[in-house]
Amino acid sequence: MQMQQKMKNEAEPSAVSATGAAGATAQTVTQTTDAAAGAAAQSADAAAQTPGAAAQSAGAAAQTTGAAAQTADAAAAVETTALAAACGFAVLVPGDTREITGVYTGDLLSWAMGRAKEGDAWCTVMGNVNTIAVATLADCACVVLCHSAVPDDAMRERAAQQGVAVFTTSLPEFEASLAVARVMGLVK
Repeated sequence: MQMQQKMKNEAEPSAVSATGAAGATAQTVTQTTDAAAGAAAQSADAAAQTPGAAAQSAGAAAQTTGAAAQTADAAAAVETTALAAACGFAVLVPGDTREITGVYTGDLLSWAMGRAKEGDAWCTVMGNVNTIAVATLADCACVVLCHSAVPDDAMRERAAQQGVAVFTTSLPEFEASLAVARVMGLVK
């Protein structure tokens, strides 16, 4: 019996220590939880302020879109016949006289099919009959062959049949597109 009592007495301080440790752990967990709740509340406050910033960003985006629309409205109407002279492009196929409303730049025919718009001057190096097929499908106003690309005879014949104006220049695609944009008044 004495032995059991002694073990119990020796165990009690351990139990108290364990309880004290558990209490300290519980207190630490409570403090950590309180700190996390405080941080969450601060995050919620920041999030509540964010919609205002998002609304300001949306307003700025709307203003930018409006400015782009005004720039498009201010673009000078340029016809294919005047474009070649204004940009210094050589006329390979005169084609029909069309108004140019934009510029598309790219050499991948499948991308041009889905992205070139009606009235675009299409700047590319692709000098084959498929270019005219895509220009007709996309209803481009003209094709500008860049880097002094030489069209094959089938391209020239198809362009003449379809009424697609074809010009050539030694300029790279970017510079040719920039020249068109300048003539249209889209850039200075």
